[in-house]
Amino acid sequence: MSASLADWLTAIGAVGQLGVLSAAVLYARGQVNEAKELRRAQTRPYVIVYLTLNSVSRFLVELAIENIGATAAHNIAIKIQPQLASTIGPNSSARINQWTPLTSGIPTLAPGQRLSTLFDSLLTRYAPGHSLPRHHEVGVSYQGVGAVAGPWDDTFDLDIEILRNMEYVGEKTFVDLVDEVGAIRSTMKDWSDIGGGLKVLTQDLKTFQEERDQWRRQRIADPRAGGLWAPGQEPRSDEIPQNTQAIAL
Repeated sequence: MSASLADWLTAIGAVGQLGVLSAAVLYARGQVNEAKELRRAQTRPYVIVYLTLNSVSRFLVELAIENIGATAAHNIAIKIQPQLASTIGPNSSARINQWTPLTSGIPTLAPGQRLSTLFDSLLTRYAPGHSLPRHHEVGVSYQGVGAVAGPWDDTFDLDIEILRNMEYVGEKTFVDLVDEVGAIRSTMKDWSDIGGGLKVLTQDLKTFQEERDQWRRQRIADPRAGGLWAPGQEPRSDEIPQNTQAIAL
């Protein structure tokens, strides 16, 4: 093999190695960038605005603002178009639009923190004579801290239609527990005894069983000793059924 051919082959091999190294560097850089973006997404604040049904009454709709991110959100500003309209009271539309988080924003919303207010009733909103917006566009802007400082800007669609015709299984809540406790308290007030209140006599189980067995033995030996008849009214021995001892007590 001539020297010039060997040089050419060596040069081609070097170029190939350089290409492989360049591809490896680009791949590693891509992996690093993806890891950074994933870390940023996992640690960023994420403020959402949505409609949800009230936990006590499934006909009432709440407007909720929640930070589902991993870090706190600051200087939160919310804009809703068109303006919200409500049917649950004479000034309900003005009240919902003057809710402080919508007019003045939220200074800080911690991770997992949720703010909500009563928005409307499905019973009255879809009653004849009402023609209200069913879709609203929500813009949310806020800031984080450190590497996820932002600013962050997100857009959401409020669609009250998704809450219509929903089927659900009734569940007991803390309100039901309070009602039940109140009913028990009312019942206990009706319990009475001499001296007022309910008197409870407690006895050791073993002692109770021994006294019960002794009473049964006395009843078998002498049915008149069971205390079933008042003094002077005990039946004669010939009036006591012959199978008294076979009676299961």
